[in-house]
Amino acid sequence: KKKFYIVYKYIDDQIKNGNNNSYKYGGYEFCLTDTTEISFKNKEEYSLGKIIKGKGAFSLAINQKDNARILKDINQIFCEVLSQTEK
Repeated sequence: KKKFYIVYKYIDDQIKNGNNNSYKYGGYEFCLTDTTEISFKNKEEYSLGKIIKGKGAFSLAINQKDNARILKDINQIFCEVLSQTEK
């Protein structure tokens, strides 16, 4: 929960500083829907998954192979963004 809040706050700050509706990172886009959820979208702005505070990452893909890839990407990028907060 603490890491979620750190990443959420970082994304929120980046959005506010850039006057954007989302935070772009690594070809993906993070959108904040409320204080408990971060949406994960691709370049075409299709929702691929969500990170929900206290529950973790979820893929919205129907195909099982896509689910595994999307979850891997969400977790990897979440960790990369978390490491950005430590700089």
